[in-house]
Amino acid sequence: FPCDIDGSADQACLADFLDGFAARAYRRPLTDDERAELVGVYDEALTIGTFREAMETVLQVVLQSPALVYMFEAGIPDTESVHLLTDHEIATRLSYFLWNTTPDDELLAAATTGDLKDKVGLAVQTKRLLSDPRADFAVQQFMSSWMQLDGGVLHHPLEEAEKDPALYPEFDAELVAAMRAETQAFIRRTFEEDGTFEDLLAARYAYVNGPLATLYGV
Repeated sequence: FPCDIDGSADQACLADFLDGFAARAYRRPLTDDERAELVGVYDEALTIGTFREAMETVLQVVLQSPALVYMFEAGIPDTESVHLLTDHEIATRLSYFLWNTTPDDELLAAATTGDLKDKVGLAVQTKRLLSDPRADFAVQQFMSSWMQLDGGVLHHPLEEAEKDPALYPEFDAELVAAMRAETQAFIRRTFEEDGTFEDLLAARYAYVNGPLATLYGV
């Protein structure tokens, strides 16, 4: 809360909360109807309880709102059959794709100013998100799915791969762990250095440790 909610009722504090926390929770500015509804919840709660109880009631409503729980994309009608995503919907989709979490203040600000409508502005924010450590998990998750390292229709997860020990005596849990670590390090390097799809398929370098070096004859 932006103020001491154990003090006297403060309408300005409620407004700051709606513009701050609630907007972050909804990942966009509140509509007039949403604001009016939350103010109504506050006013009703304040008639039977303290300022703290009224503010906490508003908080509970925000945290249970479909606007927070679901990434609903209404878009803006463009043609009879096509809706364009709003800037805030683009920001939400981008943030959850690359960070698996809600947009930060800078991304929300870019959405508010309309920067995400422009390809250059969108590229700036995409590169910023990719340069953040939080993007590593999403990138690795995407690449692991693409390469089916965690299993797929025709494959078991890498850790459950079976090899004939008579033909592949060096294949063990340590080697499998090194294989996954090698792949993750390679992917991380490719993205950190603005690599291309071709680099992912045909780069002439790899990462090795003891077991892999032995396997590769390095």
